[in-house]
Amino acid sequence: MSEPERTPDGRYIVVNGRRWRASDPGIPPKLRQELVDELMAARRLVRTDAEHARPRVQEAKIALGERGYEWWTTPSDDERDVRIEATIRALLRHRAGKSICPSDVARVVGNGAHTDVHGDGISQARGHETATRVGGESTTTGGSDATNGDDGWRDLMPAVRAVAHRMRAAGEVLVTQEGKAVDETARGPVRIIFADGGADDDIRADAGERPSS
Repeated sequence: MSEPERTPDGRYIVVNGRRWRASDPGIPPKLRQELVDELMAARRLVRTDAEHARPRVQEAKIALGERGYEWWTTPSDDERDVRIEATIRALLRHRAGKSICPSDVARVVGNGAHTDVHGDGISQARGHETATRVGGESTTTGGSDATNGDDGWRDLMPAVRAVAHRMRAAGEVLVTQEGKAVDETARGPVRIIFADGGADDDIRADAGERPSS
């Protein structure tokens, strides 16, 4: 598939005369592909279950940087937290019952603030994206040379953990450490998993939930 036309600043692609925001080129390739796969899966569901599919499409695109705040700008804390929350959900949906590490979320959201965008386009250090069209809409995938070696995401880790614990308090996710549910007082590495799918009965019981029968 040939690369789409791009605006001179590298921030948008042009498909059939229509301009679409490019995805955040700072997202590491593996995580980008997971988010694109979730987006494609959600789009395929739109015709049969639009009520549940459309929020999934929206959150995957926010995670990719194609919606929400513009990834080349500095977001407010609230705007950043919306993208963090969307990324948590999108990655958990893609991994279907498996947990994620907060650092995965931080790498998706945190590297974009350090993307080098010039008047003549995105710097080659960040690669490029190619367009994929599904259901009449475009997304951008692949081509990024961003790696997990970029350190901008580390500063975002406290914010990711804070958002995860707000989602935990709302009953949406569990935050775990060594297989046990923990709260915001926990120190050290943790994992995040949906509370209503994937977490085993022992973890739910540890979180104060009633095990499934």
